[in-house]
This record gives sequence, C-alpha cells and structure tokens, in this order.
Amino acid sequence: MTSFFKSFIVDNVVGPIESTLLSERQYLQRQTARALETIRDDVPLSESIQEIYERFRNVLERHPVREKLKQRIIKYLTEDEDQDAVAQELFEDIKRKCKDAIPFVNDLLWSSNYLLFFNNDELYSIYNTNLENMYRNLTREHQLEFAPKVFKTHGHLLRILNKEDRSKPLCIIAVQSFGPSLEHVPENLKSKHLVTLAVQESGYALEYAQKKFQRDLVCVAYKRAGRNILGRPWFLTIFNKLTKEERQECIRQEINARNDAANKWWTEEYSH
Repeated sequence: MTSFFKSFIVDNVVGPIESTLLSERQYLQRQTARALETIRDDVPLSESIQEIYERFRNVLERHPVREKLKQRIIKYLTEDEDQDAVAQELFEDIKRKCKDAIPFVNDLLWSSNYLLFFNNDELYSIYNTNLENMYRNLTREHQLEFAPKVFKTHGHLLRILNKEDRSKPLCIIAVQSFGPSLEHVPENLKSKHLVTLAVQESGYALEYAQKKFQRDLVCVAYKRAGRNILGRPWFLTIFNKLTKEERQECIRQEINARNDAANKWWTEEYSH
C-alpha cells in the first residue's frame, strides 16, 4: 500500500469512523500518535510540519507533538556548523510549503534560533512582547543590527547594549518608546532635545535628566505623568522649587490634558 493511499484511507475512512465511535480523548490520542509517526529523521522537517498541519491540525498544539517537533528541530540545526543559515533555510522551506502553519510552530522555531526571530517579520510580528532574553543572547553585532527595530517598541532594552554602542540615533529611538531609558543614555548625549523627547514619553524620565534641564521640563513631566508623580520625592523636590504661579500652571495644564483625553475618548466611543 503506497504512502499516499494509506494516508487517504486513514483521513477519509478510518478517521471519520474513529471520530464517531471513539470518545474525544481517545480520538485525539489516535490523531496524536499518527502525527508523532510523521516526525522522523528520514522525513524533511518542513514536510512533517506540513503533513501534521494538513492532516492532524487539531493536535499540532498538543504537548507530545510540540515536544517531539522541538527535539527534531534542535537536532536538525545542530547537525550543521552554520546553524543560523540552516534555520533560515528551514523557515523559508516551511513558508513555501505551508505558510499557514507558521503561527502554530513559530515559537518552536525561534526558541531554537533567536536570530531567526529577529530576522523574519513573520515571526517577530507574532510574538514581540518580552524580548529581553532573546535580545540579550544575540551577538554584539546582531544586537546593533536589530537595535532600531527592537527599540521602537522596547526602548528599555537600551541598557543591554554596551555603553560605547549607545549612539545618539539609537538613544532617541529608545527614549521615544520608553522615556525612563534616559537613565541608560550616556551623559554626553543627553541634549535638551533628547531629554525633552524622553520626558514627553514619560514624565518619570525627568529623574534622569540633568539638573539644568529639569526646571524647564517639570510641567511637561507633570502633564504627562499626572498627579501621581507628586508621590515621588525627587519630583516633589523639583516641583517645590517653582513659584506658586508656576505650580498652578503645571496643574492647570495637566487638568486640561486629562479633560481633553477624556473628551476625545468619549467622542470616539460614541460618535458611531
């Protein structure tokens, strides 16, 4: 019996009968066992993934299947000296044969090769929340290469770069997405413009600004952070150095900004 004919019988005759006669748990166990049989050293990885996705998609997220796939991926990559290139070739092969399977196996792929994650937007866009461990484990060269993309949404990771690699353009990108990363900007790069960008993103960034800029930006910080920032002793020290009129102006600007934000939300929510 040819492989194709056997698969056809299983999928179109045996499978439907089993789904009717067996309990859901028993049926999933049968499907899982069949999926596991496709993950073998003599079958190209991309073909195993394609077959499981097309024939046993409902078990692709089950632990035994994912664990065996992960072990197979790791073994496949470690068989070659240039693991980065092999990982990229594997990913391209999966894209060609079964692109829709990528969301189901993306974490298995990038957890086996971090560079693959940063190199491919199809993976990066699916999961880009907690990048610290992955970014930290890149080589210095690759950290610099991907810094503009990473800092656009994860400015706090500026601290991972070597100090000598923290250029002004990278620092600007970082503080615009996470103002308090100003703490990790080299002092000689903390221009009034860069500090202002940081404080505009987060009022709490003012703590890491040079004293010569703090007074000018205290209202910007208060307006951005809101009244809760008054609970920070360092901010209260700066705030109390203002005149009474200046403090009142800061408070007025914050109230206006808060009201404008509320009105905008109300308009957008009920304008349809």
